[in-house]
Amino acid sequence: GKSLIVAFSQGYGPKFDMVFVAWMIVVIFGLFNIITAIFVDTTVAGLKHNDVKRKYALQYKRQYVGSKLKQVVHRIQRLLTDMRDEETQSTVFDVPRPSLCSTDFSEDEYIDIMEDEYIKRLL
Repeated sequence: GKSLIVAFSQGYGPKFDMVFVAWMIVVIFGLFNIITAIFVDTTVAGLKHNDVKRKYALQYKRQYVGSKLKQVVHRIQRLLTDMRDEETQSTVFDVPRPSLCSTDFSEDEYIDIMEDEYIKRLL
């Protein structure tokens, strides 16, 4: 078992050696190019997948926070209405319900709101 490369190199001389070296360089670069392309393609596909997952997570987070905020606001409205109804039961005139935009409450009302179990769970 003698190597064909050695036999051709001895038979054809430096011309074969130059062609063989050039051919090996082309093959090695081509092989590395294919391997690099596989890594790049896998990385890009993984990044696209991560971007999609991140987008869905952000949308879920926005919806979750929005729904929790609505629950907190509605609960605060209900608590304020209940507190103020208790205070004004003895009066004859009708007190308007607190609105989302213009609700002012005292420090005592704030403390009562923050001590509510439902609000504690939501926050």
